Amino acid sequence: MRLMAHKGMIVTVGVGSGIEHAIVTSVRNANPHNLIFLVTGGSRGTLERICREAQSRGVLLLPYEEEEIRDESDAEAAYEAAVKAGCKRQKPGGNHR
Repeated sequence: MRLMAHKGMIVTVGVGSGIEHAIVTSVRNANPHNLIFLVTGGSRGTLERICREAQSRGVLLLPYEEEEIRDESDAEAAYEAAVKAGCKRQKPGGNHR
């Protein structure tokens, strides 16, 4: 019996115009089992646009999770939020279903 790799995707959500199309395309192409968005107070509106774009294109975003980054200018805090988000999704025994 061959085990399939469990794929996760952590996406940093910015505030740029039009990035929702690129993020939805990436999610569609990667087809992850778990999806986590790293957001700031300023990028929550972008996440809403991502959700609308995905719905209009028929791309399933899964029941995704959000991890908030309080200070987007603090690279270390962003890294720690990504690690924290990834660890929360880690299953005992590895990344296999």
